[in-house]
Amino acid sequence: PTGWINAKLIYIQPDTVTRFISGFQKTYHGDFKVLFNNSAFNLGLLNNSSSSLADNRILPSELTTFNLRKNSSAIIYYDSTVSKWRTLSDEKP
Repeated sequence: PTGWINAKLIYIQPDTVTRFISGFQKTYHGDFKVLFNNSAFNLGLLNNSSSSLADNRILPSELTTFNLRKNSSAIIYYDSTVSKWRTLSDEKP
């Protein structure tokens, strides 16, 4: 997305049905982003998906797809020790 490197609050609006994200562009160690699902649909953050470059992948704390429900938010941060984005907490189904 435009301005990803400097952005802290990211509004994501899936257009229809549940969408899945396999990764985000890597930044720097400790960088955090607040993701806000601004839609009527769920958004899935895939666990370590090979659909993204290794450095851009997401590692949810429970190592399963992270469910970001409609109109909810989550905090992710970049962990350069594993070269992945991590979630601070996971929503439950």
